[in-house]
Amino acid sequence: GSYLNYNNINLRFSPSRIWINDTIIDKNEFKPTLLEFIEFTSEGKQTMLHLNFNQNLMYEDYLTYKTMIYNINKPTILVNDLEFIFDKNKVPDCGCN
Repeated sequence: GSYLNYNNINLRFSPSRIWINDTIIDKNEFKPTLLEFIEFTSEGKQTMLHLNFNQNLMYEDYLTYKTMIYNINKPTILVNDLEFIFDKNKVPDCGCN
């Protein structure tokens, strides 16, 4: 499907960092920062979150992040069903340590 009609936000999770688009976010501030970011950028559009996980992320952390995201539970915020799991060695230009 086309994502042009959405406010698209890329979330990247690695063992040591979280990014909202290209901005590194403090893990403890992730949810409030994400909600502020969505409010600031949505311009009335429905938001689509795209989830990207570093392959070295512990499964426990993966579940924690997924739960946190799905607990947002607002009709204006959708989560893309397609998840990307990346090996930073195979995508060296992504800056996603």
